[in-house]
Amino acid sequence: MVSGDGRAFVPGAVTAIFPGPLLQPMGVRTITPAGIERLLARAQELGLLAPAPSYEVDMNIADAPDTVVRITTTDGTWEHRAYALGMETDASGSPAETTPARQALLDFVTAATDLAAIAGEAELGTESIHSPDEYRLRAIAVDESTAAGMDPAPVVVEWPASTGLDLATATDCARLSASAAGSVFADATQLTWFRQGDAVYQLAVAGVLPGDPAC
Repeated sequence: MVSGDGRAFVPGAVTAIFPGPLLQPMGVRTITPAGIERLLARAQELGLLAPAPSYEVDMNIADAPDTVVRITTTDGTWEHRAYALGMETDASGSPAETTPARQALLDFVTAATDLAAIAGEAELGTESIHSPDEYRLRAIAVDESTAAGMDPAPVVVEWPASTGLDLATATDCARLSASAAGSVFADATQLTWFRQGDAVYQLAVAGVLPGDPAC
């Protein structure tokens, strides 16, 4: 994700060990206005600064995600959404698409994942780990008795009252400031469950990025 204030965000690398961290690291680096303009120019070339065409095609791919590209400029916001983008391959095994519109969207996604190539390395700053000011989270109630049959087993810890957040109100979505959260998310893994009163919850957590919905 590239924000208008000159920052580029990219998911950080994690070791292939389970359980991994509850909070997935997010890298951030600066990008100059010239770098952003080069990215927008590529979007313009591919016809993405315009209302989305149809990206629907017949395919035998189940349970694949949507690829969503949302671009906002002073002229407006355009959202492009395509199911199973890039999952079809050509004879050499490279990603290929069956319509010009899907191929254009795939070309932009491919370019955007290599900012150094499209924006220029000189237009990018040094990458560091992003420290969000706020988190978005969802609390899923779990049955603690099921933990005994899991390997490795979850670790149940008390939800800190100091956060000021009642997890029972966060079953859809909630926000929590970094100052209120402290190190509770950084100290947790994917198998950390949180007890609050008589209930136990598993959390899905992410740092809030520019443009994220309120909840």
